[in-house]
Amino acid sequence: MNRDHAASSPCAGVLALLMAGLPATASAARKPSVPTVPSIDEVVSSEGFTPTPSQSEIYAPGAVLVPNDRGSHDVVATACIAADWSTSIMSESSIATTLAGGVSARVGAVRGSASAGVEKRLSFVDPEQRTIDVGDLVPTADCRARIDRAGQMMDLAQAVVVYDVLVAIIKNSVCMKAEAGGAVVALGKAEAEAFSECVRESDGQVPLGFKSLPLERVMAASADPAGPGVQPITTAVEPRSDAYLQRLKDEAAAVSSAKAQLEALQEAQTAALDQAEAALRAEVDTAWPLLRTAYDADPSGSQPLLTEFVERYGSATVSATVAGETVSRAIAVPEVDEARALLAGSAGGPGGPYAMQRVPAGKYALGCELDDPACEPDEQRHTAQITRDFYIGETEVTQALFASVMNRNPSFYSDCGDACPVEQISWHDAVRLANTLSEQVGLEPCYVISGDGVSWPDGPACEGYRLPTEAEWEVAAAAGRATAYSGSSRVDTVAWTQANSGSKTHPTASKRANDHGLYDMSGNVAEWCWDGYGLYAPKSTDPLGDEDSEHRVVRGASWFHLEHEARVTNRDFLSPSSSGFAVGVRLVRTAP
Repeated sequence: MNRDHAASSPCAGVLALLMAGLPATASAARKPSVPTVPSIDEVVSSEGFTPTPSQSEIYAPGAVLVPNDRGSHDVVATACIAADWSTSIMSESSIATTLAGGVSARVGAVRGSASAGVEKRLSFVDPEQRTIDVGDLVPTADCRARIDRAGQMMDLAQAVVVYDVLVAIIKNSVCMKAEAGGAVVALGKAEAEAFSECVRESDGQVPLGFKSLPLERVMAASADPAGPGVQPITTAVEPRSDAYLQRLKDEAAAVSSAKAQLEALQEAQTAALDQAEAALRAEVDTAWPLLRTAYDADPSGSQPLLTEFVERYGSATVSATVAGETVSRAIAVPEVDEARALLAGSAGGPGGPYAMQRVPAGKYALGCELDDPACEPDEQRHTAQITRDFYIGETEVTQALFASVMNRNPSFYSDCGDACPVEQISWHDAVRLANTLSEQVGLEPCYVISGDGVSWPDGPACEGYRLPTEAEWEVAAAAGRATAYSGSSRVDTVAWTQANSGSKTHPTASKRANDHGLYDMSGNVAEWCWDGYGLYAPKSTDPLGDEDSEHRVVRGASWFHLEHEARVTNRDFLSPSSSGFAVGVRLVRTAP
């Protein structure tokens, strides 16, 4: 694959579209001749839709949503309306014209005077409008009950009922032909007809905008079967007997009594669980300072105590029995993460706020053989000598760690939680994170930063936190095994990719680790490396990449990537100023 004169990865086109077209601050470097997808907000507003704050499946016709303080919505009910929605394809509308087309990149390997060209294309095509007629917006009985329960716990004054959603269908395909050269082009109609073969890789969908009505109006209208402005039909009704009326009163009173008893039981259960949680919290508050004192005095000797603490509180729950019914609640104990970090330090890691594992120096065969059908041209086999042992993070940098160091959380998937990987950070953000963390723990920063200029005076000899070199990353990911993915020959056991992620990030370390004890190296978010992108040298010692490159290497797949892009040897690159919700970082330190 050729981009300019250097080989490139086919997944670079996917990440480039993530940077340019989806709602994040991301933008990947591409040649000016390549068209970009316009702003979604501009497109959907012309059709009268409200842009969705996230590409979540909650935006579906019939859903009841309430705005939250994170700029998105919480779900009250997913399917409140019994009526089915109708679907219309908007291929003839202005929005379809605007979103159609796409971004494509050509790559190739020179063979004599010609090259085998491969064209990869990712487009928004044929948006669907999914609509429930306003006249059919009648909440079901089950939905009304859900709304009543939700109203007791939250303010539903701003709640809405979604009745119309605009969904873009993602088409991801690859076309091939043989030709000389390898320039980057847009895949228009004429260009597509010239290709000898096109293969669909995957389809997906993204909600772009929605229309809604206030829940209060929908409930009020559906409460009157006759409808506004229509007089209900009245008929003469024979008066019921006193016994019948009394029976109705008795049944109503029994229902009210049962409801009151249930509410009282729930309140008693909540109070009992709160009391049990407070007792657990008091126990941790007493034990943890004692453990820290023991660790400070004897890190190695305190290892069994720290291990017991992690086992006791790592999956803590409290339970209570009220009126013969037992209820439980999971409790998060933040000190467990710190205990794990201390265990990593006392077991040979550098300690500190970031759990790390040691990887030995040595001479390593990296990349893959080009006769392997899965191997890309820029992954050619080569040898790299790593002269120093190094520590590498067990996980990608989490949102909690990034926020504690940089006092902000830029993540698009911030609602995933503290244990999820930070994303939407540029290469420059990752460098600043490494320097700031080094300063906070009393280490000499590795990088010298001046505006957008970054230098690494001491190279891998520096003592502070830093980005991994591309060679260090692949050595750590492979962990001495020849499996296609980091830790397994089955991608789903070790990685979050497009096939199993549900189009979002996930908490770190929720898949199996590789033999170095490292998690998510084949997929959750892709990870920045120090190196400038370029062709591998056949042999090198502590390689640092192409110093003249305008791009920086990105390794590892993400929740958005296809499974074959999660291979250990797969490469990608981005502009250092780019950021996106599929790119994060994993830090390293050189072992003393």
